[in-house]
Amino acid sequence: MNSATAQISTQRFTRTTAPTIYTIAQLTELVNGEILSGRKQDALNTLAQLQDATHKLENQIHNMKDESHG
Repeated sequence: MNSATAQISTQRFTRTTAPTIYTIAQLTELVNGEILSGRKQDALNTLAQLQDATHKLENQIHNMKDESHG
């Protein structure tokens, strides 16, 4: 892989995953605040959203690996 191909691949990876990574960061911050303030049910709901976002990111990465290998 030459540097131009690697750069395009990196840009595509970033463009594809950045929104999900940003969502994960926001949810992590939110759940931390909910835990610290004792809002257990809210924290559990946010943790479920965080789990969904993490699975989405895993799938995005997996799909990109599949595309790059054939």
